Amino acid sequence: MKFQVTPIDLEAQFEQMLRIFQQYQLSNILCIYI
Repeated sequence: MKFQVTPIDLEAQFEQMLRIFQQYQLSNILCIYI
């Protein structure tokens, strides 16, 4: 099986990772301040 990653897929994956990371950071910041 060949696994091909198109730049669009990679970009979408990166954006998703960024969003998850930002949400994780936000929840951490909230936990610290609350």
